[in-house]
Amino acid sequence: MKIFRGTYRALAFFLGGGWMMLRIGFMTLIKGEDLSRALRYKLHFLRWLLPTMGLKIDYYGDPPREAGLLMCNHRSYFDP
Repeated sequence: MKIFRGTYRALAFFLGGGWMMLRIGFMTLIKGEDLSRALRYKLHFLRWLLPTMGLKIDYYGDPPREAGLLMCNHRSYFDP
């Protein structure tokens, strides 16, 4: 079962990532460079990818209202 799950996740990552790169490249050719559009596509891709890879993000506390330092505890080798 682990081999099937790993194969599925690897295929989803590479095919989904390839599709997203083609989409961004195609839209750049048609509409020109736009960083905000590329970032929207990245966010859309990550919202699809994280559950596909079996990842869950937990948020604790309120976001700071002034300058601060954000510390993250990574428990995997995947860093979106």
